[in-house]
Amino acid sequence: MTQPLVIVPARAGSVGVPGKNFKLLPDGSTLVERAVKIGQQIGQVMLSTDAGIAELVRGMPPPSPRVQFIQRPASLAQSDTPMSAVVSHVLDLVPGPPDQPIVLLQPTVPFRTVAQVQACLDESHLNGSQGLGYAIATVREVPRPFWRAQPMQSYMDLPEPRQSARPLYVFSGTAYVWRRADRWPDAWWPVIEDGQPYLNIDEPSDWAQLVTLLSVQAEG
Repeated sequence: MTQPLVIVPARAGSVGVPGKNFKLLPDGSTLVERAVKIGQQIGQVMLSTDAGIAELVRGMPPPSPRVQFIQRPASLAQSDTPMSAVVSHVLDLVPGPPDQPIVLLQPTVPFRTVAQVQACLDESHLNGSQGLGYAIATVREVPRPFWRAQPMQSYMDLPEPRQSARPLYVFSGTAYVWRRADRWPDAWWPVIEDGQPYLNIDEPSDWAQLVTLLSVQAEG
C-alpha cells in the first residue's frame, strides 16, 4: 500500500478558544503537536497553517523529515473556510498516486490514538476491495436523551412517539480517510467510536475540561 499522506490543518486563529492549536497545555504539549505526533506514526505529515515562526516553534515537536509545512494563504485561513478547500490546496502542492490514502487529523481532538486512525485506514482498504467506497469518517453516538432532537419547525407537526426515537450520530473529527483520486468525498462510510476518552475542543469549557484532565493525569 502507498504511504498515506496525513494532513493536519492548524490555522493560527480561532473564534471559540483564541490560538487554541498552538496554546500550551499543562503537560507542555499543544493540540497541533499531539495531532502531528500521531500523524508521524501513520505516514508523511503535511501541516497546513498560516501560523508564523513563533507559533510553529512553540507548538511543534522536534523537526522530523516526516513533517513538512504548507504555508496556507490568508484566504484559506478564515473561520468559514471549507475544509475541502484546505485539502485541495495541499493536494495541489504535494503530488502523489491516485490510490494514495489521504488522512485528515484535526488538532481539536487531543485524545485520538494511532490504533483509531489505523482502524479507519484498514476499513477504507477493506471497503474499497468490496466496492463500498474508500471514504471513512469517525462518528460518535449522541447521548440517548437527545435522540428526539428536531428542528423547531418539526414541533409544529405531530411529533414522533418517544418509542420510535432512533440513535443519532455526529462526526467526531478523530479521523477522515479517503483516496487521493476522490479529492474530497461527497459521502462518508461511518466508523463508530466508543469507549475512548474523547474531547473536541471548540468552546472555552472544552479547553477548561482538557486542562483539568491533563492536570489530573500529571498528578497521578
